[in-house]
Amino acid sequence: MPVIVKVKAATQTVQRYLKTIPKQLASKSRSDLNKCLTNHLAYNLFSKIEEAFIDKSKGGSDELGNYWKPLDPKTIAARPLTEKEEKRFKDRSEKGLLTPGELRIWKGIFASQYAKHRKSMNDGRAKYLAAKSAWAILKSKGAKTRIGFLSRRKVLILRISDRLLKSVSAGTLSGNRYYKPQEQIFNNDDGTLLLGTSVEYAEHVNKARKIIPSKTAMIRGGWVREALKKSAVGIAEVIATKVSRLNKH
Repeated sequence: MPVIVKVKAATQTVQRYLKTIPKQLASKSRSDLNKCLTNHLAYNLFSKIEEAFIDKSKGGSDELGNYWKPLDPKTIAARPLTEKEEKRFKDRSEKGLLTPGELRIWKGIFASQYAKHRKSMNDGRAKYLAAKSAWAILKSKGAKTRIGFLSRRKVLILRISDRLLKSVSAGTLSGNRYYKPQEQIFNNDDGTLLLGTSVEYAEHVNKARKIIPSKTAMIRGGWVREALKKSAVGIAEVIATKVSRLNKH
């Protein structure tokens, strides 16, 4: 399911910023003006959202004071090894980063425990308990597992493929037109600006870690006001460039 935030500034607020745009826009209809403004507004707001996403992914907070829940140590340890880590652990097994000797012990314990449990329960449960026993015995003997090696390393939150980040990053602003990235939700057809992401797992992720701040947070935090100012300036610059080109002819 998609994650969407609806942003609609008060009419008088929009009109106040529209008045700062050069008079060359006077010939355009109100709907055209709203389209131009919301195109720029989308670009500027997504720029803020992108910057905030990156800050929170590093374990920090954004300008609004929002931050994300840290990753579970097991999740951190399960992340793919870096090239440097692969070299470091090249002589260890993929299973828990055990040494060859530790792995032999693990397999022996697992086999005996599995045979014991399988007599009274199903295969899946027997394997689970056998593995649990094997890990517990090895740890008690001082073996260091994958979690022990890797659970404290610094990893980015929600940044394995960057698919989610790309979907809420600023697209391309060309003139007064906004071109959104893939999987980004952007709509300004009725004067109301819809911002969001259509990545299928976004809704699930959003429950634990807010991807896009709420409309209220963006307004109270000054994001919308700042974006409106930049949008008005951006439209004026586009018009000034066009007028300059006409004057050269």
